[in-house]
Amino acid sequence: MMEIKIIIGGTPVQSTGDEGCPIETKDEAKNEENKLQATEEYNYGPPTEPEAICGTCSAFNMSSRILDCLGTDSDNVGFCETHRFVCEAEKTCDSWVAGGPLTDESFASHGDVL
Repeated sequence: MMEIKIIIGGTPVQSTGDEGCPIETKDEAKNEENKLQATEEYNYGPPTEPEAICGTCSAFNMSSRILDCLGTDSDNVGFCETHRFVCEAEKTCDSWVAGGPLTDESFASHGDVL
């Protein structure tokens, strides 16, 4: 089977019949590596401020495409577009930015800006 990798803005996107899912949604080792880096460098973990959680971050992707990649329809997980790992909505990190989550509706109104 042929594998094609496309680099968009330095971010690898996997194309092996997975509809362009981020590599980290399919490669558990890469996902864990990125999560560990976010934990060590950006304090990914329990929130100190209840409103500043991943679920409200502008980098927290909960679009149907990402949820399909993750194989879930849970509202407690999504994909961190900043640090490139599957994260929990109730956690946070030092990179948190208001304005999220990214959803089908936000992509429809603003386009794919990532």
